[in-house]
Amino acid sequence: MAKRRADKELTDRNWDDADEPEEAGEIQLATEESLKGRQILKGKRRGAAPVQNKEFSGFSGFSFKPTAASTPFSFNVRSVTNGGCEKDEKQTEKTKESENGQAKTLPASNGAEKKKGSYLSSLKNLNESVLSWIKSHVDKNPFCILTPVFKDYENI
Repeated sequence: MAKRRADKELTDRNWDDADEPEEAGEIQLATEESLKGRQILKGKRRGAAPVQNKEFSGFSGFSFKPTAASTPFSFNVRSVTNGGCEKDEKQTEKTKESENGQAKTLPASNGAEKKKGSYLSSLKNLNESVLSWIKSHVDKNPFCILTPVFKDYENI
């Protein structure tokens, strides 16, 4: 269908002239008889699956629901994960060995392990507080920028 041409040319002399009002046309509906003779086609859908946003289709970071078997991530080195640490296994083997029905006792831990334990507990508390802060702010505004939070976290 061709485009409608302008009725008059717009120039620097007539740009501010008032236009003549156009008459509004009336819409005429087709009769039932003419509609019966027409073939009405419907558009085909290209995909049977519902349309998804392709940019974030692979991202499922906020929809994770832990299962009963999963354990939360932590920096605790002494925790058993997929077979445990070698150091822990050696210590448990020593305690399993027994003499005359009594288990051997392990030597007392030194101050370095206590410092490491307090550091790990402090780190755990820090991570949990950062996580709760991020979660609360993302719940309020899912479009907030988190880059400054991580920069501050690196400086701590």
